[in-house]
Amino acid sequence: MKKNQIAAGLNGLLNAATETTKPTTAAAPVTGAGTRPVCYNLNPAIIEKIRYIAFMEHRKNNAVVSEALERFVTEWEQTNGKISVSL
Repeated sequence: MKKNQIAAGLNGLLNAATETTKPTTAAAPVTGAGTRPVCYNLNPAIIEKIRYIAFMEHRKNNAVVSEALERFVTEWEQTNGKISVSL
């Protein structure tokens, strides 16, 4: 085999691999019942601690964050009064 044939074969393989990894459409977010996706900037140390807690309790990261936020809101409402929201 000639060197240019080998190079052409490798280039074909490499180019084909990069083309197949490009997404054609954005995937819709998967959410649970009564939830919606949100995005927040968090301290990286907090993120790692959340991941650790989730791993140790065999739970999803999202479940740990949701529970923590629900506890925070409940505590805040006990101190400051109920918050009414319309969904």
